[in-house]
Amino acid sequence: MNSINNIYQYNSKKVFKILIALFILLFVSYISIFKGIADINLKRVLVTIFKNLSFNNTEPLSPREIVVFLDLRLARVVLGSVAGFLLAICGTVMQAITENKMSSPFTTGISSAASMGAALSILFFTGKYVYFDLITIFFAFSFGIICSFLVYGISNVKGMNKSTLILTGIAFNYLFSSGNAALQFIANEDVLSSIVNWAFGNLSGVSWNKILILFLILFIFFPYFFINRYSYNLLLTGEDSATSLGVNVKKFRFISGIIITLITSAVVSFIGIIAFVGIIAPHISRMLIGDDHKYSIILSGIIGAFLVVFSDYIGRNLLSPIIIPIGIVISFVGIPIFIYLIINSKRG
Repeated sequence: MNSINNIYQYNSKKVFKILIALFILLFVSYISIFKGIADINLKRVLVTIFKNLSFNNTEPLSPREIVVFLDLRLARVVLGSVAGFLLAICGTVMQAITENKMSSPFTTGISSAASMGAALSILFFTGKYVYFDLITIFFAFSFGIICSFLVYGISNVKGMNKSTLILTGIAFNYLFSSGNAALQFIANEDVLSSIVNWAFGNLSGVSWNKILILFLILFIFFPYFFINRYSYNLLLTGEDSATSLGVNVKKFRFISGIIITLITSAVVSFIGIIAFVGIIAPHISRMLIGDDHKYSIILSGIIGAFLVVFSDYIGRNLLSPIIIPIGIVISFVGIPIFIYLIINSKRG
């Protein structure tokens, strides 16, 4: 009976930590939405929504301020939250299927491939078509998909073992990085600036259509990760152990990897490359509540959302009116943490 109570208390602590993380995310989101040059606060928003509601000397939002609130601030926070959540849960699953805590959603070379696709689009289609942004998204997404299918295809031929998956991903990462460097070399100054700006990652191209697509992706694929949470736990014990307990490791690793590919390619094609979220968030989650994917998938997602929203807020306000791309801000935070994780893993 005591052991059951101890387990219940232990799990209750995990749930409590998840709720605390969610509260912190909501608080940072609130600050990010209502802190800025335009005088937009919660009272004015409530007065605008509820016509009969009144506060002392509180004016409703003007049409211009409504656009700023809905299409810039609120949309930016929602897009950052969903994108960060998706990258973080993909990082958690990738670390499970590769049995490598240094893995991320970009382990298979998606970031380099998507960058090359975006660079091709920017280099050859800038200013030539009305729907240039859609072309860039298509190229980035397609190259990310092509790269990952090559990686998983080759790995599948070799038995889908974790070493082959990681090494093949590294090889294609270098290949597409070289292609991206070559395109930057031949680009003129304006095009080069656009390519580099895209690669840094930002939320400036926010739209509710992008948010809707990412929400659909979340609702479609997150249940698969959560339903198979115990299988991911078994993978952490080793391939042989997981196989003996009924997990078809090769098939499970392949399906999970393809889903990670689809999610990550979509996120990257919309907001560019945001490194370290897929590595840092799972590690912070693991330090707080352990390896149980029943809880760690959710907590890492919330932490990932926080990292993106917080980094975007810092990037917009630190040197205002200059906006620092999210990728740069997260890198300054992520690199020291990543080095610590490398040192710590060697000790272990």
